[in-house]
Amino acid sequence: MKTAYRGDRMCRQCLLLTSFLLLSSLSEGRPHATTAVSASEDARNSVVNEAKTETEAWPPGAMVCAVEPSVVNAEDSSLTHNAIPAIRMSNPETYPGVHPSQSLQRKIADVEESLPKWMHDFHVPGVSIAFIEDRQLVWSRGYGVRCAGSDAQVRPTTVMEACSMSKPFFAYLFLQLVQEQQADLDRPLVEYLGKDYLKEEPRHRKITARMVLSHTTGLPNWRRGGWGSGGPMSLAFDPGTSFRYSGEGFLMLQRAVESIADAKLDPISQERLINPLGLKHTRYVWDDRLMVEAACGHDRDGEVKASRKYYRSANAAYTLYTSAEDYARFLVEIMATDRTQEHSLNSQMVERMLAPISHREEQNADWGLGWGLRNATPKGDQPKLVYHSGSNGTGFRCHSEFQPERGTGLVIMTNAIGGKELYTALVEQWHAAEDDRIRESHKDTAGNHRFKTESYRRR
Repeated sequence: MKTAYRGDRMCRQCLLLTSFLLLSSLSEGRPHATTAVSASEDARNSVVNEAKTETEAWPPGAMVCAVEPSVVNAEDSSLTHNAIPAIRMSNPETYPGVHPSQSLQRKIADVEESLPKWMHDFHVPGVSIAFIEDRQLVWSRGYGVRCAGSDAQVRPTTVMEACSMSKPFFAYLFLQLVQEQQADLDRPLVEYLGKDYLKEEPRHRKITARMVLSHTTGLPNWRRGGWGSGGPMSLAFDPGTSFRYSGEGFLMLQRAVESIADAKLDPISQERLINPLGLKHTRYVWDDRLMVEAACGHDRDGEVKASRKYYRSANAAYTLYTSAEDYARFLVEIMATDRTQEHSLNSQMVERMLAPISHREEQNADWGLGWGLRNATPKGDQPKLVYHSGSNGTGFRCHSEFQPERGTGLVIMTNAIGGKELYTALVEQWHAAEDDRIRESHKDTAGNHRFKTESYRRR
């Protein structure tokens, strides 16, 4: 029975791929079905219908054959052999003038040794990772395939969904307006909107941008029926008094920003951040030009989610499309020592962004303006760790983190629901290796001190 099931599943996958080969031969203007979108799953009540949001259905297996199958050279074909199935890896991407340290190279080697098992155990077809050292993007690589059943290689430039990592990207955009004195962190958002946002909830008139970015508005993650439904919402508490993770809050702030700028979020983000940073694979809404680099989302079993949709309307909370390489460049921008660029926040504004405002109990973390904040070690005596992860119902999971004082960071993008378990295992191993390095460094320092003391005594 199991053999028959596997054969049947392979047959179905072949049919899906063949169907898209036929579809992809049609003109770019082919019609698409308009349906509801599956939104961010960063909280339990995340899967919503967006009745008023124009979206386009993906043909089954769509992304796998959108371009000519990857031409894989001998180096691209490098396989990791273990007791589990091998995975295909792209060429590692290096960058002019920089090179990962020996310490970072050892940690990367450890990750690559573990990654095939994680991908196998958690049913993740594709992973893309980028590493930052000395405030520079120094190394990145793709593992596995963009879509199950295809040979399309994941690369550092592969486009996936940033999910809730869209939020800190938007926070940076908003803080640009604050720095330019076009907006204020503590001004009620209804004053920018010029009208009430929630007619049946008067307390919402107190909500400010600071509350949105630190998740203290009292709004739910998503309203019943989805944010596109325009349905009613109530606040769980008075604004500014407690923590409640909320995508709806970010949407409310987005509407205020669009009112201030008299433009939609996507063009605002392109002009203010995406184009200045040279992010070639990043948009808040779907662009057909992303197709040649895009990955499919996958379900818990690692099978293509044929119901995935394109996001045609921007939502600051979760619709950002990006690559591991592009998002790492965004983290580099935050940590850059040169704050004189027109698009850069000044150092004082960056400090405000990364200062704790609220506390997220279930993660034992503080929250700043768009970012989660933790100490790098439980003792609290190491540099601050800044992080955000993401989870969309379309089958993507991702994680990013950086340590501003050290100038280090990483971005992990995955194309399956099991990606959360994968990035959790990877980050735990990464931090354990860093803790070991710190302990060894302290031992070396203590040893050198003892040697110098004994030498002095002998004299």
